[in-house]
Amino acid sequence: MEKFKTAVAALLILLMLFSAGVFIGGSQFSDGGAAVSRISLPAGAVKAGEEPPALTALYERGLLMAEFAAVSYNGEGGGAFGSAVPESVFTMAMPLVHEALSRGATLVETTRPALEAAAEGNFLCLRLPAALPYQMIYALTGEIGQAATAETAVSASLLLLAFDAEGEGTLYLSDGEVCFMSDAALSVRPAALALLAGDDALSDFRFADNLLPVSDAPAFAFPLSVSDGATQPLAAGIGDDLLYLFGFNPDRGDALSAAVVEPHGSLSIDRVGIRFAASRDGGLSAAKFIDSGKDEFDIGIYDLLSAAVGLLDRVRTLDPASFGGDASLFLKGFYKENDGYTLVFGVAVGGVEITGDNVPYFARFSARGGVFTAIEVRRLRVTRGALGRTLFSSAWQYAHASRYAGEGGLHTLRLLYRVDALPAEECVASWYCDRVQSDAARAAFAAENGVSVK
Repeated sequence: MEKFKTAVAALLILLMLFSAGVFIGGSQFSDGGAAVSRISLPAGAVKAGEEPPALTALYERGLLMAEFAAVSYNGEGGGAFGSAVPESVFTMAMPLVHEALSRGATLVETTRPALEAAAEGNFLCLRLPAALPYQMIYALTGEIGQAATAETAVSASLLLLAFDAEGEGTLYLSDGEVCFMSDAALSVRPAALALLAGDDALSDFRFADNLLPVSDAPAFAFPLSVSDGATQPLAAGIGDDLLYLFGFNPDRGDALSAAVVEPHGSLSIDRVGIRFAASRDGGLSAAKFIDSGKDEFDIGIYDLLSAAVGLLDRVRTLDPASFGGDASLFLKGFYKENDGYTLVFGVAVGGVEITGDNVPYFARFSARGGVFTAIEVRRLRVTRGALGRTLFSSAWQYAHASRYAGEGGLHTLRLLYRVDALPAEECVASWYCDRVQSDAARAAFAAENGVSVK
């Protein structure tokens, strides 16, 4: 009898071990009939015992791009355009800008003469491709907490950190029309500012009309080739991945051949790019692309920015060549429209924006109530050439263009890659400035160049 009990117990143990083995195997695989199919792990899953990949903060992504930067200390220093700007300039400037725009500070309106006077002393200066709300500049320069306060909307394309002889400083902001300053007390070591001003990568420059930077040093940029989906096929299998990313069932259609429609919206993919449009009561929740655990009712403007960047990261990871190639991403615009927001992203190579009739932007998001209602991501293959080119200086361009400027002088002088037709086999960066502004200036331009101006 005792031997019988022992045998039964042994048999039960064997059955339990067999069942456990089946369960362990079945937790990773399911029997789909004739074959065994793998069940996909959720996004972000890692193997047991491994650390999850570190998330990159917004301010570490380079999304705040400066087309020009300059440093001055005791009359010494210089400036640089595009990729010639030393990284050390951003390393010093970004934390100071963030501090000036953080909680406890207030932005107050000031005058253009006050800004211009500040630009005659010791300073760090950054010029952005386009004006951004100060809240976005705050979010892209440091850890996100609570931004400074202002009685009115404040946007800026020019950031000027002005310092006295002891290193005490103030941040000035301007969108080209209105000027503001932060009441936050900033501080920098004068020796550090002096060392930065002596960087060999900086060239002599001066501020011209409207604080436009003008330098006799030649500019430098690489030629590009730029194309869309007409010549660049998408990576194999990406259609299903994009459907899943935008919340669609890959089994219900092929977005590469026709628009796919589900209750939350529609998705189409063609040679121009990806287009998502929400249904009347649908949309794509921004919470899907951030790791804060928030639902769509708690989504704020910084969450929208993080979610948009997160979605673009995933798209570019699926097919880097078709969605940007050698170009880098930057925030080009953030607007409030009625009860929603619009986010616009551009692309650049070497700190020089790629723009034009065929590339007004790289990506555009519309959001309302924590939900993306429209998304557009362009298929843009950008390939940087191997040999860079030396270009005319900004001083040469300014001297020519300023003769035809209207009242108030020139307001813009930018180095750009302009793309008006695709594909562009060899796109070279050039200087661009305001169009002729006054009738007299237009007439002078027509007479000197032998053209008619209507």
